Amino acid sequence: YVRRTAVLGVLKVHHLDCTTVTDNNYVNILYNMLRDPDSKVVSNSVVALNEIMMREGGIVVNTNIVVYLMQRLNEFDEWGKCIILSLLITYAPPTDNDKFSLMNILDGMLSYSNSAVVLGACKCFLSISRALQSSVRQQVFQRLKNPLLTLISGYARLETKFVVLQHIYKLVSIQQSIFDDGFKIFYCQFNDPSNIKFMKLKILPYIANRENVIEIVAELSEYVGD
Repeated sequence: YVRRTAVLGVLKVHHLDCTTVTDNNYVNILYNMLRDPDSKVVSNSVVALNEIMMREGGIVVNTNIVVYLMQRLNEFDEWGKCIILSLLITYAPPTDNDKFSLMNILDGMLSYSNSAVVLGACKCFLSISRALQSSVRQQVFQRLKNPLLTLISGYARLETKFVVLQHIYKLVSIQQSIFDDGFKIFYCQFNDPSNIKFMKLKILPYIANRENVIEIVAELSEYVGD
């Protein structure tokens, strides 16, 4: 607990007088604390380093740091997982094998109960798969399909639904046909707020095909009086 608070204390000192942090080598100390046995000390260190080094683009990650943090990912609480996942987005794996290894580790985060963790993992998948071949990228997106659909079904918060729909729109604009078989999920409900309806209407053209286009057009004809 003392170490957790001390790390945030360094950040407070930085806001008061940034030269004190650099003169006393606190940045290197915080880097060393990324290997602290307490996961909350690690997540606090990442936050502090990102803010202290904001002008340089945030914390500098390399393969060793990423591998170490990913091996400990299950130790972090939900807030810590989101911080580590946001850090991973800035890392570019050097080889395809490294990309696949990272995605295999991230796969467990897709079934997590917290929506922020699931979306953080989805962003990592999008970032990692950007340089992969189209056929491989389609398989990656298929892994994201069910977790995202789960987040917008049932009694999900409207704010969560809107963000998830933004992610789905990004997916279908890159790789079509992923969500074609679930097109009815994107029909507008009578009690949907306008921002949710707007996102669904942006998605529907991307998932229309020869088999479902007549049903989709018939559904759209009901919306013209909205």
